[in-house]
Order: sequence, then structure tokens, then C-alpha cells
Amino acid sequence: MELVVKNGLVVTPAGVIRGGLVAEEGIITHVGADATMPDRADAIDAEGKWVIPGIIDPHTHIGVGPNTATMDRVRSSWATESRGAAHKGITTIISFHGGSPWPLREPNVPALEQQITWAEEASYTDFAFHVFMETAEHLAEQRALAERGVVGFKHFYTAYKPGRDATADQISIGYTDDGMLYESFANIAALRREGANVMGMIHAEDADICAVLEAKLKEDGRTDLAAWAEGRPNVACLIRSQAAGEIARVLGCPLYIVHITTAEEVELVRRLRAEGVSIYGETVVHYLTHTMDMEERHGCYPKVIPSIKSEADRQALWRGLIDGTLTTVGTDHCAYTKEEKLGPSGRQFGNIWDSLPGMPGMEYLLPALMTFGVRPGLLSMEDVARICSSNPARRFGLYPRKGVLAVGSDADLVIVDPDALATVNEDYHRGLTDWSIYEGWEFQGMPETTVVRGEVMVDRGVIVGTPGHGTYVGAAAYAPRAA
Repeated sequence: MELVVKNGLVVTPAGVIRGGLVAEEGIITHVGADATMPDRADAIDAEGKWVIPGIIDPHTHIGVGPNTATMDRVRSSWATESRGAAHKGITTIISFHGGSPWPLREPNVPALEQQITWAEEASYTDFAFHVFMETAEHLAEQRALAERGVVGFKHFYTAYKPGRDATADQISIGYTDDGMLYESFANIAALRREGANVMGMIHAEDADICAVLEAKLKEDGRTDLAAWAEGRPNVACLIRSQAAGEIARVLGCPLYIVHITTAEEVELVRRLRAEGVSIYGETVVHYLTHTMDMEERHGCYPKVIPSIKSEADRQALWRGLIDGTLTTVGTDHCAYTKEEKLGPSGRQFGNIWDSLPGMPGMEYLLPALMTFGVRPGLLSMEDVARICSSNPARRFGLYPRKGVLAVGSDADLVIVDPDALATVNEDYHRGLTDWSIYEGWEFQGMPETTVVRGEVMVDRGVIVGTPGHGTYVGAAAYAPRAA
């Protein structure tokens, strides 16, 4: 049960070293120069390539589907999607529990237990969970969920408002108003004072503003990708993020804003953090690579919520990532089939209102950051390890078990070949995906070997691990104080 990796450029908290590591029973027992490595014939030779901590995707939706989806989809998705994730360097998936096909008003605690069971039967990677707060009943479960290791509570803050947001009929999501957010954040702050590792999270969009603008765009006959962005403008995201920031400030609840898309929100996070608010910004990989003016190339494929914005916003996201204002990158992974994505019209172009919002992403996270971040010199490999490993582990109570190559940590690692090329085509994917906004794009810098808790899941691009190796790794346990 001993694993030895040698001859790599190992990214550690103390810097990059030329050497390797040793793990026993899935735990790292030594990190050092090659001269300190045991002489093992079966050692993995990294051949001078990068060895980084396993990637943690902090934002996925395993098993989510249109409102016609069934529970069978959730169960089967843990195998297909974790397989694709491991193949591209992800060793821990944090998924959101809730949304279609889970019934909106179903209690979260027993449903979460079912998710954990299914995932442990089938997942190639380790996993943790956030939970949607969609009803008053869900708020009453927050303590029990925290005790079970849930790492984040997410609120669709005035987004998907019934009767105002048409997409609420496509994907079953619950609406959060100011009062519910306040109550939930108060609960989270209290739990954290007791030692719970839980985070308050928001999807920030004002449904009323979006409804007014979308109605006008439809009247004007607009059906293009840019219309989707114009109907969900920057200000709709900004005002909800501002309001949540002030509620978080008053209550002392740490705030994590998921999938930030706008320059204004980057500046808001920067300002509030300087004022002492515990606020953290996440962006998503497709917002770093695509813009709203790509209708001619992609049609409805990049339709996501919040919408992909302008080139100025894209550049602001990169700046925020580089200077540390944005601390994590996720994927918002939704494994829709092409038929589901295109909706009832079955058309890729001129079909923005009927298309299903969302897209797959886990198989692009590390390759895209290598290609568009590391290759042009915007990010270092130490930056990649910080953004994609240590930061999400710290935010969600998994550090130092996850997110770092250090003695005592889980032996989760990825060997990355910075020169390896891969074209996104029908041979690229290992998950459910049968379409992509990256179709035909070439990535440079690819993961070749993935190790999860000391077990090799992918060996030089070949999946060799078995489903069911993954285990639940909720936030560090805490014992609530006696009343």
C-alpha cells in the first residue's frame, strides 16, 4: 500500500522542489528531493513534469437535469461524471444537492444520505456536498446538515422567482428572498461560532430586472446569445451581491459568491474584503474563455445562468483571479446531453429562449487554466495549486486533509505535462458529455496521471481505477456545545 512518486517538479506550500513523495495507506508520509526517495522499482517516474495537489472542483451539479429527469440519472451520473473528472485531474468533487430531479420541498437530510450512498458506490473521486436552501423547512435542517459535514448552504438570491423567471420552469429551483437569506445567514453564523465549517453562498441575480428586460428582448424578436446577456445584465448581479454582502457583514456570516461574471462584482469583493467583510469570490472556467458576442460560433451552447458577459468583464475576472480577489475557480458542471441542451426546437442557433441553461465543465477546468493562464504567463503552477486546490480546501473545511502535498495529507495528486496537446473532439471526453463550447479548441498542458488517496485512478491518460474508490469527505467534524 506504499506509493512513491519521483523525478517531478513538486508544488508544495514551501515552493517547488525537484523530487517526489511517499504515501502509505493513502496518506503522504514524506515529501522531498529525489535523493530522499526510497528505491522502488514500481515508483512512478514523473519525468520532470509538474506534480500538483489534486484539483478540487468547488461547484458541480452531479445528476442535475431538466424537470423531466429521474433519480436514476443522479445515481448513474456519479460514475460517468467522476470518471471524466479524474481523467482531467480532479480528485475531489463538491456537488450541490438539490434541484431537478430532487423534489423541491423534500427534506434535505434523508435525500443527502441517499446521495452519499450512491456516490460511494460509484465515484472515482472523493466528494463533498453543498445544499440548496429552498424552503423554510430546509432552514430548520441546517444544524443537522452541518453535523453531517455539509460544507456550504446555497441560496438563489431573488433568482428563479416564480412567475418572473421562465427558466424556473425548465429546472426546478427554489427562490430566496431577503428574509430567508437573513435567517439562514444568522443560523450559519451561529453554527460557525460553535466550530462548524460551513459557508453562506449565493447565486446573485435580481429576477425582476431580468424579467423586464427579457420581455422586451422577446418582443423585439431577439433570439441570439447576446440577447441572453442583455436580459441578465451586470446590475442584476451586482445589487444582489451588494445586499448579501451587507447582510453578511451585520451577521458575521462568511459569504461565498458563486460564479461571479461581472467587473462590478470583482470590485465589490475587493472593496468589502478591504473593509473587513469575510467575502470570497468564485468564477467559473467558461467565463474566463467565452463572451456574449460568440453567437455565430456557438449559438445557444454558452447559455448559462448568470449569463456570459462582455470582453471587459472577462478581462476583469482574469485580473481578479491573478490578484487574489477571486479565490477559486469552479465549473458549474451540468452534464446535459446535446438533445437536452437544445430543447424542444432542437436548434443550436437562434434558439436562446428554448435552450436549457447550463453546460458540462469538469473536463476543461485544468486544461483551460493551463492553456489560457499558465501558457501566456498570467498564472504560475503555484497559482494553479492555490486557486484549484488549497483555496477551495480552506474555504470548505477540507484543509489540510485535501488541497496540499504535505505530510499527513491525503495522497491526492496530479502529474501534469505542460507541453501535451489535446483537441476537444469526440475522443476527448470520458463523462456523459456529447457536445462542448470548446469543440475544436486545442488545449496545451494536460493531466496525465491522477492519484486519489494513494490509488492511481488514471495512468498516463488511461483510466485504471475502479468506481467506488471515492469516499465522502465532509467538512471537519464538530461537536455542538451542549445547551
